[in-house]
Amino acid sequence: MVKDYELRAAIEKVAQELYDYDPNPITWLTWVIHLLKQLDSQSKNIDSANQQRFEDMIAILKDAIYNRQKTGGW
Repeated sequence: MVKDYELRAAIEKVAQELYDYDPNPITWLTWVIHLLKQLDSQSKNIDSANQQRFEDMIAILKDAIYNRQKTGGW
């Protein structure tokens, strides 16, 4: 099983690779959407209740993005 720190390192590597591919953040949008589509698909694979949990997570993410826009911090 993957440990939290391994997953964090993998995400940090992907973020760096995205930046290396193109440092312009606006171009990252398609990749972020692709990631969310993959997670959405994965959420349906094991437990149908996970779909609702995924949608709840999206709502929390929406709030976090709103707060980021208002306060400048995560």
